Amino acid sequence: MDIGLNPVECAIGGFLTVTARITRPNDGTLVERGDVQAVTTFNNGSQRASPMTYLVSGRNWSTQISTSGATPGLYSVAVISIDANEKFISKNLAKGKITTRLQAETITQTT
Repeated sequence: MDIGLNPVECAIGGFLTVTARITRPNDGTLVERGDVQAVTTFNNGSQRASPMTYLVSGRNWSTQISTSGATPGLYSVAVISIDANEKFISKNLAKGKITTRLQAETITQTT
């Protein structure tokens, strides 16, 4: 299972997008149906579960998670997929950071 975070570093009150590509270990086919959730654990130990939607165009699962009420620090995301006949839980957590302010983009100009 591959989990992506965008952005990895997010300001409190912002949103982060979680994407996941879930493949069956026995034959490598994609999981395209079922109840899939992203479970985010914040620095203070609180958790937020968000249902994920399958995007046919990207062939992956996606959701947006609000960081409203989160505390500054590290966070982690696990993805859980449950179907009538199978269950998958991500072995590796995706990790990021919640900040107290938006980080400014650095733009370099050449003269």
